[in-house]
Amino acid sequence: MNSMKSMRFLKDNFYGTATVGERGQVVIPVGARKNSDIKPGTKLLFFGHREVLHMMRADKMEKFLERISQKFAAHLTQIKKISKRVTNGQ
Repeated sequence: MNSMKSMRFLKDNFYGTATVGERGQVVIPVGARKNSDIKPGTKLLFFGHREVLHMMRADKMEKFLERISQKFAAHLTQIKKISKRVTNGQ
C-alpha cells in the first residue's frame, strides 16, 4: 500500500479514542458502531497481534473465513500453475 493510500485508509477508518474504565469496559465510538452495525447485545471477537487489537462481530466470522479460504485457494491455483510450468521447463 503506498503512503497516500495508507493515509486515506487511516483517515477513513479512524473512529476516535476510547478509555478503559475501572472494570475493563470501553465505549466503542458511535461511527464504528454504525459502520459495523453493532447494537446492544452484539457479540464481538477480539484478536491481538503484537500491540494491535482487532475486533469483529462474532456473527461475521464464518463469512470472513470463507473469503480468506477463497483467496488462499486462488493463490494455491496460481502457485500450482507456475510450479507446473517450472517443472516442465517453460
